[in-house]
This record gives sequence, structure tokens and C-alpha cells, in this order.
Amino acid sequence: MHLPVADQILTSRTNPQVKRLLHLHARSKRKAGEVFLIEGLREVHAALRAGVKLEGLYFAEGLFRSGSTAGGLLAEARAQGVPLIALTPALFEKVSTREGPDGVLAVGQAWVKRLEDIQVKKDPLFLMVEGVEKPGNLGALMRSAESAGVDALILCDAVIDPLSPSVIRNSQGAVFTIPFVEASQAEVAAFFSVHGITTVATTPAASTLYWAAELRGPLAILMGSEKAGLTPFWLSQADLQVKIPLMGAADSLNLATAAVLTLYEALRQRLLK
Repeated sequence: MHLPVADQILTSRTNPQVKRLLHLHARSKRKAGEVFLIEGLREVHAALRAGVKLEGLYFAEGLFRSGSTAGGLLAEARAQGVPLIALTPALFEKVSTREGPDGVLAVGQAWVKRLEDIQVKKDPLFLMVEGVEKPGNLGALMRSAESAGVDALILCDAVIDPLSPSVIRNSQGAVFTIPFVEASQAEVAAFFSVHGITTVATTPAASTLYWAAELRGPLAILMGSEKAGLTPFWLSQADLQVKIPLMGAADSLNLATAAVLTLYEALRQRLLK
């Protein structure tokens, strides 16, 4: 495999760049520096394609897997002016956030979008999730929302960092393409009111089945965490409550699964109009 010549080669654990990569494992350090970690060949490639600004791309050739396309990725990054920094395999494994890393890691500049940045088109579809706690769920929600044509994913009082390495991995690159914002209950409620957005809360206590509800027009589907569901604030604020029927012994569905069902029913109705 032919690789571009690295701009730097790091071999010491005491190198300031190595120390910084380790510090960025902590959410507080990422937030303070307004940066985030992107690990994995697929994930870094997706970030480049989406136009994420990368401060540097770190790699360890000795960890590349058989048939790896890392050479092409490095060449693409070099063409975009991204510094390429080589690490020894042992050093890379130290800074990696994964078990069995594939030898590619980047530092990206974080972006912040606010509710007022959302371009509200005619008949928008939003997914609002309150208090999401699990990286796997949030990553899967991003994939589902992006695939269903959601205009923006709104994270209300989120517990986890939407740009954490685990969320990025679970989103399979959707984090870079689905618009998402973080906001408080009051901010989100005001946004929906100003733009005339109909809100549909999902809750097992509802009497209306989700496929029987009108899910066209300006709409926001509201979902709560798996542990607690939606708070009373949103259950009382919503224009409509719907449920997904459960025929077995389980009392709830995985959050990402519930989102897929409701989002694709909304998409089905919109495609048929």
C-alpha cells in the first residue's frame, strides 16, 4: 500500500499531541476545546465527505487491516490540507477509544447548531428525543432519522455527548449528515409554537395507534428515554398521544426501534399524499 509521507511521526507517550489525544477522551476536555474525536476508517471517511474540518489525521500503518483503503483516505485528507501524523502501533492503541483499532483517528472541529439555525421548510418532519442516555440508541436514532428524511433531530435535555466517539461509531456516519441541535424543554416548546408544529407524543398510555394518527403536515414526533419515557411536560404539551401496540410480555420497545416505526409511518403517509 502506498501512503503519503506523514507530516510528523510521533513515538513518545510524553509528546504533547499524544497527551492531548488522551485528554480528549473526556467530554469536558472536548467541550472546552470545541473539538471531538473521530475514530475508524469508515467514520473518518464519512467526516471528510461531509466537509467536517479536521485538525489532524493520526494513523498507524501497522494496524491497517487486510484490504484497507486507508491509503486512499490519507491521500484524500492530504488533498484537503489535513495534517497527517504517524504513530507507532503501540502508541496508537494507547490513544485509541476502541478495542482492536483499525489505525485511523482524527480530531475534528465541533460545530454548534441552535434551534434558530434550523431551516424550517414547508411541512417539516422533526424527531425530538428527551433525555436520551445510551450512545447506541442515539447513534441508531441518527441513522433512522437521516434515512427517513427527518429535517432535524432535536435533543431535549440530552444526557450524553452527541459527538462522543461511541455515538459517532453507532451512527455509522449519520452524525455528520443529519442536522441536530441540543436545547431545553422551554426552548423546544417555543420553537414548535412559533412555527406551528403539531406535536405527537409516543406513550404506552395513549389510546390511538400510531398508524391511525395523521402524521402529515408540519410535525414533530416526541420520544422519551427508554428508562423513563416522556416527562409530564411533553405529555401535557403534545397535541396528540399515540402508542405502538405490544402483543407480548415486554412493556416497551427499544427507543431506536420505536423511532423507526413511527418515522417510517410518517414517511409512508407523506409519500402517499
